Amino acid sequence: GKVPSGRVHVDDLAQRCRTGDVILFYDKDPGAKFIHTFTASKWNHVGMVVKPSPNRAYIIEWAGGIFVGDLRVRLRAYFRQGSFLLSWRQLQLPYKESADRADRVEVE
Repeated sequence: GKVPSGRVHVDDLAQRCRTGDVILFYDKDPGAKFIHTFTASKWNHVGMVVKPSPNRAYIIEWAGGIFVGDLRVRLRAYFRQGSFLLSWRQLQLPYKESADRADRVEVE
């Protein structure tokens, strides 16, 4: 479905997100200000959702190395650390059926 505008509770986000969705982060730490200055973007961090089952959602991030963590736990940690704004962006695929997508995956 379509991403709702406005606020979404962390538990709702973790339930509704899908693999490939992106979470954008904005905060005011010194490293973030450096990123804002050189990218001219209000977002300074990004993570991608991986959802292997309806009840499990993870976020993959780069933070000096690849980090994989439970989506709910990680988002709550970001709020405690002072992330002021998050944006959820859903992956939009041109194919309607999962089986249709699977038929188009290239394997080497």
